[in-house]
Amino acid sequence: MDELIERIKNYIAANAQNKPDVSDEFPPELMSVIKRMEERYRNKAPAWSPVSLVEVEKAEVLLGFRLPPLLRELYLKVGNGGPGPAYGILGLNDNGWATDQGVNAVDMYLWLRKSLEDYGRSEAYEDDWREGLLPICYGGGLVYVLLDCTIENGPVWAYDDMTIYPEPVTATLEEWLECWLRGDLD
Repeated sequence: MDELIERIKNYIAANAQNKPDVSDEFPPELMSVIKRMEERYRNKAPAWSPVSLVEVEKAEVLLGFRLPPLLRELYLKVGNGGPGPAYGILGLNDNGWATDQGVNAVDMYLWLRKSLEDYGRSEAYEDDWREGLLPICYGGGLVYVLLDCTIENGPVWAYDDMTIYPEPVTATLEEWLECWLRGDLD
C-alpha cells in the first residue's frame, strides 16, 4: 500500500507542473465557471493537502461506516481529494475537492441515502444501491465512481443518472488507482 501511495504522490507532483493552459480551448461561459472554481479554492488549503485522523474519523461517524484502509491512507497521506480520474477524487469535507456544485464525498453519500428514504426504493434500485457505496470520484453531471466500503478491498462501481452499472469497473480500489496511473481511465 505504501508503494502505491508514493507512486500516486509522484504522479500528482509530476502532472501538477504540466498543467495546460486551456483558456483558448473553451467558450467564455465555461471559462467563467472554471475561474469561479479556481476562486472558490484559492483561499483554502490545496485540495490535495492531507486531512487529519480526526477529520477522517469525523467523516466515518457521519457516514456510519469505517473507510477501507487504502482510501483512509489516500486521505491521510495524499490529500483531501483533488487530482484523479475524470474531475478528480472527492474530498471528505468542505475543505476538500468537490463537485462543480460544491458537494464532497460525504455530503453526496448522505444526500443519496436520504433520497432513497424520501422517494422510496424500487425493487431494481434496492438491489443495486446499498449502504456503504461511497462516491469517491466525480465524472460530471450525475456521473460518479462509487467504492464499496463494506468490504476491505471492495469493488469500484460506476453510477450514472440514478443507475449503477451491472458490473464493477474494477475489483478493488487498488486496481482502479493502478488503471488511473497507467492512463487507462479518463
